Amino acid sequence: KKVLDDARAEAFGLARGALTLMLHTGSRALGHGVGTDFIQAAISQNRGRPTSVADVYALDAASETGQSYLAAMNAAANYAFVNRFMVGVLVMMVLKEFFPAVEDTMVYDLSHNLVQAEQHDGQDLFVHRKGATKAVPASLAGGLYAGTGQPLLIPGSMGTLSYVLAALEGSAQTLHSVNHGAGRVLTRKQAMSSREGDMSDTRGGGFRKRHLIISDQEFAHSMRGVAGQFADRRAIKTEAPQVYKDIDTVIKVVNKSNLAAPVAQLKPIGVVKE
Repeated sequence: KKVLDDARAEAFGLARGALTLMLHTGSRALGHGVGTDFIQAAISQNRGRPTSVADVYALDAASETGQSYLAAMNAAANYAFVNRFMVGVLVMMVLKEFFPAVEDTMVYDLSHNLVQAEQHDGQDLFVHRKGATKAVPASLAGGLYAGTGQPLLIPGSMGTLSYVLAALEGSAQTLHSVNHGAGRVLTRKQAMSSREGDMSDTRGGGFRKRHLIISDQEFAHSMRGVAGQFADRRAIKTEAPQVYKDIDTVIKVVNKSNLAAPVAQLKPIGVVKE
């Protein structure tokens, strides 16, 4: 870990040289099922009506279907919170078997796929954050992080740096939201696809051979110095470092836009992926 802002790092409980666990899990298939079911309900109710954004359909929050969606989404979010908590407890139990004196503190728990009722500029809104996290600056009076801004996490990838940041005043321009990740340059489907290349046989002729977009050698090279335990050695390439944007460039843009200030760098040393 590299501390970039001593005062905020101390407030967050981050110290140089400390081991940091970054847990990333949600509600598993429950959230996906909730989203799929209510997207179909929204399409059905809005069929034939023009929409302001292509393929985005609204539900009346006060309607029975809208209330059912909010309740189901909250249930999935609660599942996700408990899921992360329990994974953290189990990880700490294992660590304490080997290092009995280890102490642990939780910095923050974030959601990056949630709908929340909020007020912005005097308007009551439902803010949908998909691949984004809430970012409240230091103006939050009386809160635990009133003097620092809310802690944020912008992961890079399994093989690159991730950053802990603090929300800044500029986030008011984005409904107090900041991206939760570097962002992809390849979709999961593209990362698993293949390409054709020219090969020559011993008789001087030519033939076509298919190669994976990310070869085993390329993946191994991008994960140098990082121990990995993966349930599916092929599917893990959908999360390979090559499929994500350069995290340092992303952090510079976020900071320059006054959305969030970097507090600490996290360097991966081990990854477990189900």
